[in-house]
Amino acid sequence: MSFLSDMTESMFFRGTSLPYWSAQHYGLTAEYGEASISDKESVCYQVLQPRLSKGQSCRGFVLFFHSGQFNMSYNLQQVAYLALEGYAVGLFDYRGIGHSQGSTTLAGIATDGETAWKAINEVPGNLEKYCMNRLAVLGQGVGADAALRFAAAHPSEVKALVVESIYATRKGWLKERYGPVVGDVISKLLKSDALEPMEVLPTIQCPLVVVKPQKDDFVRKTEQALLSAVLPEQAEVWDVPGKSYLGVFSDNNSPFRGRLAEFLKQSFK
Repeated sequence: MSFLSDMTESMFFRGTSLPYWSAQHYGLTAEYGEASISDKESVCYQVLQPRLSKGQSCRGFVLFFHSGQFNMSYNLQQVAYLALEGYAVGLFDYRGIGHSQGSTTLAGIATDGETAWKAINEVPGNLEKYCMNRLAVLGQGVGADAALRFAAAHPSEVKALVVESIYATRKGWLKERYGPVVGDVISKLLKSDALEPMEVLPTIQCPLVVVKPQKDDFVRKTEQALLSAVLPEQAEVWDVPGKSYLGVFSDNNSPFRGRLAEFLKQSFK
């Protein structure tokens, strides 16, 4: 039964170790590292260096939980512009994705974020260099699930949270994505003890944005409605016309890039 549950969990991810984009493609530099969890498990990470004008200091630190699609190099397109705006950006690969060692699990991806965050924090000088006391968390898809749990575990540290295409429940996501027959069967196979997004979301107290692409094919209508019903009072909902899943911030001409940068600026005041 554990094998079947593991197989069902894998439907949330599509990882690879193939290289895609690098910091250099965006005229940026990055620092790289690998944090060990055990002899056979590790989390690889990188920090995009903020581009700063003379006399300017780093605006803050963004910890990015990517979508679980391909790897962090593929998802650079989602956040590189934030480094160009003066923010340090921490990216990492979940265990079993990219060059991170181990198995990818729904419960484990939040732990992987903890591991990367701790490793970056422990590098001498990083706390001041990257203004890590001004921390924002950004998550997309299954990464938004993990980002919520990370933010809930660090209420005094996380100053802002942004989640895109976040489902209400994992079993509900499976049912709606794979239909009433296949979805019903595989959802019963899923065994996950991690709190569901709709359980965590009402506990979030920091400034919060929920990004909803109009053509979202990752999270469907029923799950979106369930999540909307439990949004905390301070939550902003950004309905993005004409955009599909992962298409909001990857678009170089998207006005939502500037809107996100402004949201972070206001949250760090």
